[in-house]
Amino acid sequence: MEYTFSRLIENEYYKIEVNPDGTLNIFDKKNSNYYERMHLFQDRSDAGNEYEYSPAFRDEVILPILKNLSIIKNSDISSTIKLEFEMEVPDGVDGFVKRSEDKVINKIISYVILYKGIDRIDFKTKIQNNAKDHILTVNFNSGINTEKENAYIPFDIIERNVKINECDLSENEIETPFKPMQLFVSISDDKKAFTLATRGIYEYQTKKEKNVEVSITLLRSVSYLFRDVLPNSKDGQPCTTPVIFTKDAQCIGEGTFEYSIVLHSKDCIRDNVFKRAFEYETPLIAYYSNKGTKSVLPNKFSLLQVEGEGVILSAFKKAEFDDAIIIRLFNITGIEQSAKIKLNFNFNRILLSNMLEEDKDELNHSNNYISLIFKPKEIVTLKIYI
Repeated sequence: MEYTFSRLIENEYYKIEVNPDGTLNIFDKKNSNYYERMHLFQDRSDAGNEYEYSPAFRDEVILPILKNLSIIKNSDISSTIKLEFEMEVPDGVDGFVKRSEDKVINKIISYVILYKGIDRIDFKTKIQNNAKDHILTVNFNSGINTEKENAYIPFDIIERNVKINECDLSENEIETPFKPMQLFVSISDDKKAFTLATRGIYEYQTKKEKNVEVSITLLRSVSYLFRDVLPNSKDGQPCTTPVIFTKDAQCIGEGTFEYSIVLHSKDCIRDNVFKRAFEYETPLIAYYSNKGTKSVLPNKFSLLQVEGEGVILSAFKKAEFDDAIIIRLFNITGIEQSAKIKLNFNFNRILLSNMLEEDKDELNHSNNYISLIFKPKEIVTLKIYI
């Protein structure tokens, strides 16, 4: 495929160029690091069930063909590349043995987005799935040499080994390469760091040859809630659950998937990249009011301000059983942290509370500021009577 126009977008943080196969070469301007062949789609067989991935005995990896490339927006505020792919994939699997000889076409449209002033590369991918019994992932070649990875789970960042355990013939099942996460996964070495954040995508994989490749599962198409025997199970499924056919689990039709990457230098905590991930998951929502009110809003205002390294706002909501306000924060780091919370609204009392929203000790405050000390990984709930 020949191009007679630009294949490049950039902002103050990144320069992105599209390769002929649709993968991306990215230059991280802030840290002077270069990444090659990022954002590669791969399709494989899946003869498993809704709970377990299990490839056919003779698997086949399918890569997409880039059909069209266009820069649909390139302004001072944002830039967007539109990539259109086609994948000719097998229609299903023949038992557990191999992928079907019959082929169907799956279409993929992926938008790559840069914003001025935002240290993130956002992706929005639409997939028209017409195939069955397969798994589609998007892969990022990080160029990072490490044995460890970090993944976010509720109220914590945990460390895992990149390498999974060797196959143990005494065990009934082979360990799956896929791992759970919420919100983001991150890897780093002494030179580079890579964080992948998602909206509603909870499965990832890390694979290392020379360097680590990170992928997320966009689509799994299977026919069963449970199957009696899986290719990765020695003795059949180790439970008494009956075989249950689930046609809709093939996910035929269009799906939209959103994810984002941040390229940095140290790790997700020291670079405060976890904040970028939370900002991505919960974007600002604008509301226009034309009710004719004469009140004037300030140019800059926040109901709540949190000052403190590693302290995250988890909830700001009305209490379940009375008219108080619940604010929940947690320390995402493994060391003690101090924080100041400023409330920019009038209130009567502030109490420590818990997950059940029970009243505990009353807290002192001065000029609407509350000072707190967080233990490592501690969750703190405040109850505010207004």
